[in-house]
Amino acid sequence: MINSIWKTFKQAEDEAAMWRNVRSMIDNGECQCAKAPKLDGVLSGYKFFLIVQDNKAIVVMIDNPNICSRKADELADEERFNDDLPLWFTECSHRVSPVYCLRMVMKAVYDIMEPICAGLIVKGVFFTANNIINLDSCINGYEKLNIVIRDNMDSCLSNRLLRCRTNNSILSYCMDYVRANASKVTIHTKSVDDFSSEDRQDINFNDVLDDFEWTPFDPFKDCSAEDSPFESSEPVEEIKSKKAKAEVDRGRITTLRDLNIFLDKGPHSRTVEMDSMPNVEIYYPLPQPQTALDSMTGLDSIKEKVSDFSCLAQYNKLKHNTGSATHALNLHGTFIGNPGTGKSTMGRIWSSLLKEHNQLSHGHLVLATRSSFVGTRWGLEEENLIKILDIAEGGTLMIDEAYSLVSAHPQDPGRIVLPLLLNKLADENYRNISVILAGYPNEMESLLKTNPGISSRFANTFEFPDFSFEQLCDIAVNRIGTYDYKFTDEAYEKFKEVLGEAYTKKDRAHFGNARFVANYLERIYLQHARRIVKGGYDDDQLLIITPDDIVPNLKAVTPATSIGFSPSR
Repeated sequence: MINSIWKTFKQAEDEAAMWRNVRSMIDNGECQCAKAPKLDGVLSGYKFFLIVQDNKAIVVMIDNPNICSRKADELADEERFNDDLPLWFTECSHRVSPVYCLRMVMKAVYDIMEPICAGLIVKGVFFTANNIINLDSCINGYEKLNIVIRDNMDSCLSNRLLRCRTNNSILSYCMDYVRANASKVTIHTKSVDDFSSEDRQDINFNDVLDDFEWTPFDPFKDCSAEDSPFESSEPVEEIKSKKAKAEVDRGRITTLRDLNIFLDKGPHSRTVEMDSMPNVEIYYPLPQPQTALDSMTGLDSIKEKVSDFSCLAQYNKLKHNTGSATHALNLHGTFIGNPGTGKSTMGRIWSSLLKEHNQLSHGHLVLATRSSFVGTRWGLEEENLIKILDIAEGGTLMIDEAYSLVSAHPQDPGRIVLPLLLNKLADENYRNISVILAGYPNEMESLLKTNPGISSRFANTFEFPDFSFEQLCDIAVNRIGTYDYKFTDEAYEKFKEVLGEAYTKKDRAHFGNARFVANYLERIYLQHARRIVKGGYDDDQLLIITPDDIVPNLKAVTPATSIGFSPSR
């Protein structure tokens, strides 16, 4: 099926028929299609789609509408000058070569998918409304790179998109990797005129490495041509063998197999042995936790406290290098705050930072509740606790609504969990773990009074204040931006008016804060989709939130729910 899609992209003359046929094949075939998130740097503005079937992938790149708002003649040039990126030229302007940009994304796709899809072949196609005046002389070179250029495409001006239909977790993981790493790729280019004009068959990228050099890159450092490892005298094959896959935010771990693959990586390799996953949620560590911390709205006192703890961990490392005694760090604490104040998000940042500073070996986050420990038969609580501690070793165990484990009823099986946990944490074998008790202010205060051992063991207290109205507005704008939506000025004013009324009437103990805003936005998205589908739209209005989309008459109370993690929070 994907071969038919590629042939259609290369040869179709009627644009409308081409898009219609490709969408039909995606709908009815065995391949999957996903849209890449918004990219940055030289990739910003372009739209990228990934079509995958088995070990074949096509990266579709649609021209930047800000550049091709009208047709223009353009000269393609893939050769560097004075180590600058290759440029394409129009009569009055220039830009970084779109082929260079396309190859960056193809490289990122290849990096993440090749270990999963042996013998992976990645192809690319670029659609532009401009007329490439020297395209005929470049075709052979582009074909050598598995790239096709389609110019004079009127559909690019109307911003026509592919239809994406996929629930494929691997493809979603790939898209997250592309978002995080594509802009960091450096490609060594040569003039396309240097390539042979001989006809060629589909081949693996490994077979054309000399012609299509992939530059390894550090995911946490911007690469440049000046410090490229290909300037080394080492053979390309040796450099390629040293290339490590970049760690990216992959979200949640859902199976024991995935958990063991994760735990088995790195110098602290380990596995867990059990028949089934306990009732917990597990999340990978964040690749750039300090950036995630800095980008959180509000929470200045929390950020400062977490940063101070991070500094002490780094200082300990410096002291250790001199042979001096280091400070003992208590990795356990309490997160106290109302619903939706960012406790679960901070838990993931906390665990990731501890891993980054060598205080934890793996840095994952395990979210648990009362139901994670209390079983269907007596005595199961201790067994479940040991299982969960085993899973959380090397990371952070966060227990939501920990006070629900303390009951006045003498026969409540949950009463045994916290005393058992305190005993376990006193054991020297449980030093490679952080435990956080989380919950709402009044209830947490009562919990800490029930057992003096809790306060002494969980010495780091983080109090999460409610968000101000202005901060909730900022959170809303940031959230809709992750879906490429924008408010009109009138819609934003109406949104603030409705939200402000709910904020004024809120019940402080139950108001959902950021969670309330997220739920409200979901209603707005639904109303927007209903208006677009039933009423028709212009392409440039597809992602614009208007006053008609703003749902009125909000209730100020959001039902309290268990803690939950949202990557876009």
